[in-house]
Amino acid sequence: LRAGRPFTLTLELYNGGICPWLPSEGHKLEFDPAAKLLGLPLTWDLSGEWVLPGDRRVVNLSGTAPEKPGTTTIGMRFWSPAGLQAFPFIDHELLLKWE
Repeated sequence: LRAGRPFTLTLELYNGGICPWLPSEGHKLEFDPAAKLLGLPLTWDLSGEWVLPGDRRVVNLSGTAPEKPGTTTIGMRFWSPAGLQAFPFIDHELLLKWE
């Protein structure tokens, strides 16, 4: 990333499970507060078509790198509503560096 410049963070989510991801059911991405440093959203709600098992969904998020060069790690979780108890079934860290 370039310091002080806008960027697009592209994530590809893969449904490796046996159940579809349904936008109306509350599937969502959540990011650690460090995402705010880069102007990224703290949450992203699944929208559009269902994501069937074996399918992928590309997510594009817009942000802006800080003016001063740096590095940060942002935790990311994809939540499933799973009835009464939500749980993250994708839990990953993103390392971002800007110069």
